[in-house]
Amino acid sequence: MKEIHTMSNRRLPPLYPLRAFEATARKLSFTLAAAELSISQSAVSHQVRTLESYFGVPLFYRARGTIRLTAEGRRVFNACESAFNDLAQIGTDLPDSELRDTLTLSSPPLIFNWWLLPRLGEFSRIYPNIRFRFQHLICGTPVHCADADIALLWDGGIADGFVGANMFDMKYYPVASPRLAASLPASLEPEVLERTTLLHEVDHSGWARWLAQERFPEQLATSGWVFEDPGMLIEAAVAGQGIALGPFPLLDELVSAGRLVRLHQSAIESPDSYYMTVSTRSLSKPGIKLFWNWFGQHGLPPFNTLMADAEKATG
Repeated sequence: MKEIHTMSNRRLPPLYPLRAFEATARKLSFTLAAAELSISQSAVSHQVRTLESYFGVPLFYRARGTIRLTAEGRRVFNACESAFNDLAQIGTDLPDSELRDTLTLSSPPLIFNWWLLPRLGEFSRIYPNIRFRFQHLICGTPVHCADADIALLWDGGIADGFVGANMFDMKYYPVASPRLAASLPASLEPEVLERTTLLHEVDHSGWARWLAQERFPEQLATSGWVFEDPGMLIEAAVAGQGIALGPFPLLDELVSAGRLVRLHQSAIESPDSYYMTVSTRSLSKPGIKLFWNWFGQHGLPPFNTLMADAEKATG
Protein backbone atom coordinates (compact mmCIF):
# COMPACT_ATOMS: atom_id res chain seq x y z
CA MET A 1 0.00 0.00 0.00
CA LYS A 2 1.35 3.45 -0.82
CA GLU A 3 2.40 5.33 2.29
CA ILE A 4 0.79 8.70 2.89
CA HIS A 5 3.39 11.20 4.15
CA THR A 6 2.31 13.97 6.50
CA MET A 7 4.13 16.65 8.41
CA SER A 8 4.89 15.13 11.81
CA ASN A 9 4.84 18.52 13.52
CA ARG A 10 1.54 19.64 12.02
CA ARG A 11 -0.81 20.96 14.71
CA LEU A 12 -4.52 21.18 13.88
CA PRO A 13 -7.16 23.27 15.65
CA PRO A 14 -9.64 21.30 17.84
CA LEU A 15 -12.29 19.90 15.48
CA TYR A 16 -15.47 20.16 17.59
CA PRO A 17 -14.88 23.86 18.30
CA LEU A 18 -14.26 24.37 14.57
CA ARG A 19 -17.66 22.86 13.81
CA ALA A 20 -19.38 25.10 16.40
CA PHE A 21 -17.54 28.16 15.09
CA GLU A 22 -18.45 27.42 11.46
CA ALA A 23 -22.16 27.10 12.27
CA THR A 24 -22.10 30.28 14.38
CA ALA A 25 -20.25 32.24 11.71
CA ARG A 26 -22.58 31.03 8.98
CA LYS A 27 -25.72 31.98 10.91
CA LEU A 28 -24.22 34.84 12.95
CA SER A 29 -26.12 33.49 15.93
CA PHE A 30 -25.10 31.29 18.85
CA THR A 31 -28.77 30.32 19.31
CA LEU A 32 -29.30 29.17 15.72
CA ALA A 33 -25.97 27.34 15.69
CA ALA A 34 -26.95 25.50 18.88
CA ALA A 35 -30.29 24.46 17.35
CA GLU A 36 -28.55 23.19 14.19
CA LEU A 37 -26.01 21.16 16.16
CA SER A 38 -28.56 19.94 18.77
CA ILE A 39 -26.44 21.21 21.67
CA SER A 40 -26.95 24.03 24.16
CA GLN A 41 -26.17 27.66 23.40
CA SER A 42 -23.69 27.74 26.28
CA ALA A 43 -21.87 24.73 24.78
CA VAL A 44 -21.54 26.54 21.44
CA SER A 45 -20.26 29.67 23.16
CA HIS A 46 -17.75 27.62 25.17
CA GLN A 47 -16.44 25.86 22.05
CA VAL A 48 -16.05 29.15 20.17
CA ARG A 49 -14.08 30.58 23.10
CA THR A 50 -11.91 27.44 23.07
CA LEU A 51 -11.08 28.12 19.42
CA GLU A 52 -10.37 31.77 20.17
CA SER A 53 -7.97 30.67 22.92
CA TYR A 54 -6.28 28.32 20.46
CA PHE A 55 -5.67 31.10 17.89
CA GLY A 56 -5.04 33.74 20.55
CA VAL A 57 -7.37 36.28 18.93
CA PRO A 58 -11.10 37.09 19.10
CA LEU A 59 -13.05 35.66 16.16
CA PHE A 60 -16.26 37.64 16.76
CA TYR A 61 -17.16 41.16 17.75
CA ARG A 62 -19.87 40.86 20.44
CA ALA A 63 -22.11 43.84 21.14
CA ARG A 64 -25.67 44.16 22.48
CA GLY A 65 -26.80 40.68 21.60
CA THR A 66 -25.37 40.72 18.07
CA ILE A 67 -22.16 39.25 16.69
CA ARG A 68 -20.06 39.75 13.59
CA LEU A 69 -16.80 38.27 12.41
CA THR A 70 -13.45 39.92 13.06
CA ALA A 71 -10.87 39.95 10.26
CA GLU A 72 -9.23 36.89 11.82
CA GLY A 73 -12.63 35.27 12.22
CA ARG A 74 -13.39 35.83 8.54
CA ARG A 75 -10.11 34.17 7.61
CA VAL A 76 -10.85 31.13 9.79
CA PHE A 77 -14.41 30.93 8.48
CA ASN A 78 -13.26 31.00 4.84
CA ALA A 79 -10.86 28.13 5.56
CA CYS A 80 -13.58 26.14 7.36
CA GLU A 81 -16.09 26.75 4.58
CA SER A 82 -13.65 25.62 1.91
CA ALA A 83 -12.64 22.48 3.81
CA PHE A 84 -16.20 21.53 4.76
CA ASN A 85 -17.43 22.05 1.19
CA ASP A 86 -14.60 19.89 -0.18
CA LEU A 87 -15.48 17.09 2.27
CA ALA A 88 -19.17 17.33 1.40
CA GLN A 89 -18.35 17.19 -2.32
CA ILE A 90 -16.44 13.94 -1.83
CA GLY A 91 -19.62 12.38 -0.48
CA THR A 92 -21.62 13.82 -3.39
CA ASP A 93 -19.17 12.45 -5.98
CA LEU A 94 -19.11 8.92 -4.60
CA PRO A 95 -21.56 6.45 -6.17
CA ASP A 96 -24.47 5.86 -3.78
CA SER A 97 -23.56 2.18 -3.45
CA GLU A 98 -20.12 3.17 -2.10
CA LEU A 99 -21.32 5.59 0.56
CA ARG A 100 -20.64 4.33 4.07
CA ASP A 101 -22.77 5.11 7.08
CA THR A 102 -24.21 3.54 10.21
CA LEU A 103 -27.78 4.43 11.11
CA THR A 104 -29.44 3.84 14.48
CA LEU A 105 -33.10 3.00 13.95
CA SER A 106 -35.69 2.79 16.75
CA SER A 107 -38.94 0.98 16.01
CA PRO A 108 -41.81 -0.84 17.72
CA PRO A 109 -41.59 -4.58 16.98
CA LEU A 110 -44.87 -4.86 15.05
CA ILE A 111 -44.03 -2.52 12.16
CA PHE A 112 -40.38 -3.61 12.24
CA ASN A 113 -41.13 -7.35 11.96
CA TRP A 114 -44.00 -7.34 9.49
CA TRP A 115 -43.43 -4.23 7.35
CA LEU A 116 -39.93 -2.74 7.61
CA LEU A 117 -37.78 -5.86 7.77
CA PRO A 118 -39.03 -7.40 4.46
CA ARG A 119 -38.19 -4.12 2.71
CA LEU A 120 -34.77 -3.57 4.27
CA GLY A 121 -33.32 -6.56 2.44
CA GLU A 122 -33.67 -4.92 -0.97
CA PHE A 123 -32.36 -1.61 0.40
CA SER A 124 -29.26 -3.35 1.75
CA ARG A 125 -28.62 -5.11 -1.55
CA ILE A 126 -28.55 -1.75 -3.33
CA TYR A 127 -26.63 0.08 -0.58
CA PRO A 128 -24.45 -2.60 1.03
CA ASN A 129 -22.29 -0.10 2.93
CA ILE A 130 -25.18 1.40 4.90
CA ARG A 131 -25.30 -0.44 8.21
CA PHE A 132 -27.92 -0.42 10.93
CA ARG A 133 -28.16 -0.59 14.67
CA PHE A 134 -31.71 -1.46 15.74
CA GLN A 135 -33.39 -0.44 18.99
CA HIS A 136 -36.62 -1.81 20.46
CA LEU A 137 -39.05 1.10 20.94
CA ILE A 138 -42.22 0.61 22.98
CA CYS A 139 -45.18 2.50 21.51
CA GLY A 140 -45.75 5.71 23.45
CA THR A 141 -42.27 5.75 24.99
CA PRO A 142 -40.39 9.04 24.45
CA VAL A 143 -37.50 8.88 21.99
CA HIS A 144 -34.61 11.35 22.17
CA CYS A 145 -32.86 12.83 19.14
CA ALA A 146 -29.46 11.99 20.64
CA ASP A 147 -30.32 8.27 20.78
CA ALA A 148 -31.61 7.52 17.27
CA ASP A 149 -31.08 8.69 13.71
CA ILE A 150 -34.43 7.29 12.56
CA ALA A 151 -37.50 6.54 14.69
CA LEU A 152 -40.76 4.93 13.64
CA LEU A 153 -43.40 6.36 15.95
CA TRP A 154 -46.97 5.23 16.63
CA ASP A 155 -48.89 8.24 17.86
CA GLY A 156 -50.44 11.48 16.76
CA GLY A 157 -47.31 13.57 16.47
CA ILE A 158 -43.55 13.87 15.94
CA ALA A 159 -41.10 13.92 18.85
CA ASP A 160 -39.05 17.01 19.71
CA GLY A 161 -35.79 17.13 17.80
CA PHE A 162 -37.23 15.10 14.91
CA VAL A 163 -38.85 15.86 11.57
CA GLY A 164 -40.88 13.37 9.56
CA ALA A 165 -44.11 12.41 7.89
CA ASN A 166 -47.13 10.18 8.22
CA MET A 167 -46.39 6.85 6.51
CA PHE A 168 -49.88 5.48 5.89
CA ASP A 169 -53.34 5.24 7.42
CA MET A 170 -54.06 2.06 9.37
CA LYS A 171 -57.09 -0.17 8.76
CA TYR A 172 -57.98 -3.29 10.73
CA TYR A 173 -59.54 -6.29 8.97
CA PRO A 174 -60.55 -9.69 10.44
CA VAL A 175 -57.78 -12.21 9.66
CA ALA A 176 -57.10 -15.86 10.43
CA SER A 177 -54.71 -18.62 9.45
CA PRO A 178 -55.48 -20.43 6.16
CA ARG A 179 -56.38 -23.62 8.06
CA LEU A 180 -58.83 -21.85 10.36
CA ALA A 181 -60.27 -19.85 7.45
CA ALA A 182 -60.89 -23.07 5.50
CA SER A 183 -62.98 -24.42 8.42
CA LEU A 184 -65.24 -21.34 8.51
CA PRO A 185 -68.28 -20.54 6.34
CA ALA A 186 -67.75 -18.06 3.54
CA SER A 187 -69.81 -15.43 5.35
CA LEU A 188 -68.59 -14.14 8.73
CA GLU A 189 -71.96 -14.09 10.53
CA PRO A 190 -72.53 -13.52 14.28
CA GLU A 191 -73.03 -17.23 14.98
CA VAL A 192 -69.64 -17.95 13.37
CA LEU A 193 -67.93 -15.40 15.60
CA GLU A 194 -69.78 -16.72 18.65
CA ARG A 195 -68.22 -20.17 18.34
CA THR A 196 -64.75 -18.94 17.29
CA THR A 197 -62.08 -17.49 19.57
CA LEU A 198 -61.63 -13.76 19.06
CA LEU A 199 -58.14 -12.33 19.58
CA HIS A 200 -58.02 -8.85 21.12
CA GLU A 201 -55.28 -6.20 21.35
CA VAL A 202 -55.09 -4.67 24.87
CA ASP A 203 -58.87 -4.66 25.41
CA HIS A 204 -62.15 -5.51 23.69
CA SER A 205 -62.72 -2.08 22.12
CA GLY A 206 -61.42 -2.95 18.64
CA TRP A 207 -63.76 -5.86 18.11
CA ALA A 208 -66.61 -3.88 19.75
CA ARG A 209 -66.16 -1.14 17.13
CA TRP A 210 -66.03 -3.64 14.26
CA LEU A 211 -69.14 -5.48 15.48
CA ALA A 212 -71.07 -2.22 15.95
CA GLN A 213 -70.10 -1.13 12.43
CA GLU A 214 -71.48 -4.40 11.03
CA ARG A 215 -74.53 -4.17 13.33
CA PHE A 216 -73.62 -7.44 14.99
CA PRO A 217 -74.25 -8.02 18.73
CA GLU A 218 -71.49 -6.15 20.57
CA GLN A 219 -71.52 -8.63 23.48
CA LEU A 220 -69.66 -11.03 21.19
CA ALA A 221 -66.59 -8.86 21.79
CA THR A 222 -66.39 -9.80 25.47
CA SER A 223 -65.11 -13.33 24.78
CA GLY A 224 -61.72 -14.54 23.57
CA TRP A 225 -58.06 -13.89 24.36
CA VAL A 226 -56.53 -10.48 25.17
CA PHE A 227 -52.92 -9.63 24.29
CA GLU A 228 -50.87 -6.72 25.64
CA ASP A 229 -48.36 -7.15 22.80
CA PRO A 230 -49.76 -6.80 19.23
CA GLY A 231 -46.90 -8.94 17.91
CA MET A 232 -48.01 -11.84 20.12
CA LEU A 233 -51.57 -11.38 18.86
CA ILE A 234 -50.47 -11.69 15.22
CA GLU A 235 -48.39 -14.78 16.02
CA ALA A 236 -51.46 -16.35 17.66
CA ALA A 237 -53.54 -15.62 14.56
CA VAL A 238 -50.85 -17.13 12.29
CA ALA A 239 -50.83 -20.21 14.55
CA GLY A 240 -54.57 -20.67 14.03
CA GLN A 241 -55.65 -19.80 17.58
CA GLY A 242 -58.48 -17.48 16.54
CA ILE A 243 -59.58 -14.48 14.50
CA ALA A 244 -57.77 -11.18 14.97
CA LEU A 245 -58.30 -7.67 13.72
CA GLY A 246 -55.09 -7.31 11.72
CA PRO A 247 -53.47 -3.95 10.93
CA PHE A 248 -53.01 -3.20 7.22
CA PRO A 249 -50.84 -2.45 5.30
CA LEU A 250 -48.52 -3.96 7.94
CA LEU A 251 -49.79 -7.48 7.25
CA ASP A 252 -49.76 -7.31 3.44
CA GLU A 253 -46.63 -9.48 3.35
CA LEU A 254 -48.18 -12.15 5.58
CA VAL A 255 -51.28 -12.30 3.39
CA SER A 256 -49.19 -12.41 0.20
CA ALA A 257 -47.12 -15.23 1.68
CA GLY A 258 -50.26 -17.23 2.49
CA ARG A 259 -49.74 -17.15 6.25
CA LEU A 260 -52.91 -15.15 6.91
CA VAL A 261 -56.24 -14.77 5.14
CA ARG A 262 -58.43 -11.69 5.19
CA LEU A 263 -61.92 -12.91 6.14
CA HIS A 264 -64.05 -9.83 5.50
CA GLN A 265 -63.94 -6.67 3.38
CA SER A 266 -65.10 -4.35 6.17
CA ALA A 267 -62.46 -2.60 8.26
CA ILE A 268 -62.22 -0.13 11.10
CA GLU A 269 -59.79 2.78 10.85
CA SER A 270 -57.36 3.92 13.53
CA PRO A 271 -57.15 7.58 14.60
CA ASP A 272 -53.38 7.10 15.07
CA SER A 273 -50.76 6.25 12.51
CA TYR A 274 -47.10 5.40 12.07
CA TYR A 275 -44.68 8.24 11.39
CA MET A 276 -41.23 7.86 9.92
CA THR A 277 -39.07 10.50 11.60
CA VAL A 278 -35.43 11.59 11.43
CA SER A 279 -33.39 13.32 14.11
CA THR A 280 -32.50 16.83 12.97
CA ARG A 281 -28.90 16.21 14.06
CA SER A 282 -28.70 13.31 11.58
CA LEU A 283 -30.00 15.02 8.44
CA SER A 284 -26.49 15.56 7.09
CA LYS A 285 -25.64 11.85 7.20
CA PRO A 286 -25.45 10.48 3.65
CA GLY A 287 -27.27 7.30 4.64
CA ILE A 288 -30.27 9.27 5.89
CA LYS A 289 -31.02 10.77 2.48
CA LEU A 290 -30.65 7.37 0.78
CA PHE A 291 -32.91 5.70 3.35
CA TRP A 292 -35.59 8.40 3.16
CA ASN A 293 -35.64 8.51 -0.63
CA TRP A 294 -35.79 4.71 -0.83
CA PHE A 295 -38.89 4.63 1.38
CA GLY A 296 -40.32 7.59 -0.52
CA GLN A 297 -41.86 5.01 -2.85
CA HIS A 298 -44.25 4.24 0.02
CA GLY A 299 -45.69 7.73 0.07
CA LEU A 300 -43.16 9.84 1.98
CA PRO A 301 -42.55 13.42 0.79
CA PRO A 302 -39.24 14.31 -0.92
CA PHE A 303 -36.14 14.68 1.23
CA ASN A 304 -35.97 18.39 0.38
CA THR A 305 -39.34 18.80 2.12
CA LEU A 306 -37.87 17.17 5.21
CA MET A 307 -34.92 19.59 5.14
CA ALA A 308 -37.29 22.53 4.78
CA ASP A 309 -39.28 21.33 7.80
CA ALA A 310 -36.05 21.13 9.78
CA GLU A 311 -35.14 24.69 8.81
CA LYS A 312 -38.55 25.91 10.05
CA ALA A 313 -38.19 23.96 13.29
CA THR A 314 -34.80 25.52 14.06
CA GLY A 315 -35.65 28.92 13.14
